[in-house]
Amino acid sequence: MLKLPSVTKPNEQADWAELCCLFSDQLSLSRSELRIMFESDVADEEKNDLEDCEAVDTIIDDIWTEIIWRNSVGGHFYPFTISPENTLTKKADWNQYLPYVYMLLLSRHYFFASTKINTALEQYSKPFERLTTHATRKYLGLSICIGSPRRYGVPTNFIEALGVTSDLCNEALCSEPNILKWAKDEDVDVIAWRPIDNRSGQVFILLQCTIERNWHSKPKVDIDTWWKIIDFSAKPMPGLAIPFVEHEEWHKRSIRKGVIFDRLRLSRLFQNSKYLHKYMKSFCETQIPKLPTA
Repeated sequence: MLKLPSVTKPNEQADWAELCCLFSDQLSLSRSELRIMFESDVADEEKNDLEDCEAVDTIIDDIWTEIIWRNSVGGHFYPFTISPENTLTKKADWNQYLPYVYMLLLSRHYFFASTKINTALEQYSKPFERLTTHATRKYLGLSICIGSPRRYGVPTNFIEALGVTSDLCNEALCSEPNILKWAKDEDVDVIAWRPIDNRSGQVFILLQCTIERNWHSKPKVDIDTWWKIIDFSAKPMPGLAIPFVEHEEWHKRSIRKGVIFDRLRLSRLFQNSKYLHKYMKSFCETQIPKLPTA
């Protein structure tokens, strides 16, 4: 069993349970085993009164509710099954569910000192932007990664990158507004759209990508500002891509952020990419040995 991190939110604790099931010696994890782990933690802190026992019950219930919900939403793309005996079992080797496992390890790197990413997150955020680009392309049809610093064949200059985007999507650029003289990407990392023919007026999502723990505090993409950059014939939608799983406040977050692509959705939409497969596998193989056991 992995060491129990100091987290209190059900979605974080569910992620820890998934990590235990994936990377502990046993192939499955039961509710009773979870209870033993949390009761041991309470005992270590010399808290054994009834109130603490009830708190453990609530924690286990919350974790299991979260896992059952993930299974219902994730379906075939969720790496686990849940038995009638309340046991979480991994379906196959983690390599078979690489996008999900990669985002799980990436989003929870701060759980343990041994796995925490202490360098600049930029080098880890660019591959995630690329994953989002591939996933949204499967969802809508076309996409381009324009987040700064730009890579993957997209011009590094913002105006030139917008020119390429305009040519691809058949939406005209506005006449070089002053904002472009200093802007890097105007908080948009991926633009995805559903083409119909060679005319303007299409479904667009302008996405911000973030791997930061405080993603919920990120500002919403400013569509009005982007309408001064690209003369969209139809109003685009804002969006947000995150490697986390959002559940309890999904409706409220969606109203505030736009279309959210979380770990469950991105795993479902992932298109096979040799580069991304190699990168994600390498990242996982680096992080997994660092996971501390209890």
